[in-house]
Amino acid sequence: RIVHDTSFICFYEHILPTITLGMMETCVKLLAELENNDIKVVFGNKIENNGRQYVFVETDKRRIMHDAVQYLADCGHENIVYFSGLDIRSTSDERCMGFQKAYRERFHKEGIILENAPPYTTDMESGQNIAKHFLQTCIRASAVITTNDLMAIGAIHTFLKAGMRVPEDISVMGIDNIDIARYSTPALTTVGFDKKAYGRKVFCLLKNMIEGADELSQSETFDAEIVERESVWKFKKYSGRKINEKSNFMVFLIGYALYVVCGCFGCGSRNNSCCAGVCEPD
Repeated sequence: RIVHDTSFICFYEHILPTITLGMMETCVKLLAELENNDIKVVFGNKIENNGRQYVFVETDKRRIMHDAVQYLADCGHENIVYFSGLDIRSTSDERCMGFQKAYRERFHKEGIILENAPPYTTDMESGQNIAKHFLQTCIRASAVITTNDLMAIGAIHTFLKAGMRVPEDISVMGIDNIDIARYSTPALTTVGFDKKAYGRKVFCLLKNMIEGADELSQSETFDAEIVERESVWKFKKYSGRKINEKSNFMVFLIGYALYVVCGCFGCGSRNNSCCAGVCEPD
């Protein structure tokens, strides 16, 4: 999305992170044209062009992934897989790097990452495709984190279609807290930020830049919070920073009853892992 008039323009977060090498030349030409016409630009991510840094307002993607991993770990999950819609070899995929760092720090081993195939996209279809690949593997996992909420919703659709239960058999967590996340089935647990405050900050930055403020001192990074809903199973109670939208008490009671009667959670194994719907004997 682009908001513009004759004096300013703002590139929102979902534009530049998906730019391919083929698009970069066009983007650079656009930036040059904007600068030549003295049009102010604020990006949704940190970006440089020929050593020039541009003003940005972004969320700390590595911190977001750290918080997501810690949340799942505090809920009792250890075998966590990251579904990346981007090229994991790219140095710009800070969420992927953040996942690896957070997982290594918490569990003292490397995390498992499943990536999308080119062309790299982060839509629902990408989430579905990576989830299908996951189901074809024998990766033991109790939880999945995706690049964004759209991929998470797509992954949930694939898991449910395959006969799995979310979150009992596999927990799914997204990032961004987009509007439809609360309406998915089950409602999606995610990591989000205050979008109104974000918008106000972008507006103030553009206004200050138009009035002649020093551009390089204007950039800002936003914190994010856990938005807790229904797509993550709790093996134990999470007590960290969160936005608790709905109690999971009844879900816990049902799960605990299953545990007492069957000695299992979802897949029949006496640990907290699911093997993509195919369980190994104890």
